[in-house]
Amino acid sequence: MYKHEHTSADGKTHTTILDQPVSAWGEDGTPFVASQNGLVPAWDIPGFSYVTGVPSPTVSLLPADGWRIQYLDGPNKGRSEPLVGWKAKADGTVEPLILSGEGSVVEAYIELDDGAYRIYHPSTEES
Repeated sequence: MYKHEHTSADGKTHTTILDQPVSAWGEDGTPFVASQNGLVPAWDIPGFSYVTGVPSPTVSLLPADGWRIQYLDGPNKGRSEPLVGWKAKADGTVEPLILSGEGSVVEAYIELDDGAYRIYHPSTEES
């Protein structure tokens, strides 16, 4: 991420944040970006601010078919609710989806606060 500030004719300062993808990593962890001079360390380009991760894109949505989430701690302790689906991401991770109080589909961890939870399928529970 790069931060550029400029002053307009009326004297106001304006800040623009630009991103540039990391093209390679050095053995010591240095991030390299493409420039007119080839690959250069990210911090050699004026305005360098920080390196941030990029969320992995969603590649598929799958039904949850009976899976549930149960909150083991925190303000929702003891509550159990059905998952409505799974979000599969390009990096191989899968995130459970639930319905929010407003009826929107959201990632389950957003609702967790600081509490522990478990995800289970009722057919695997012992009688």
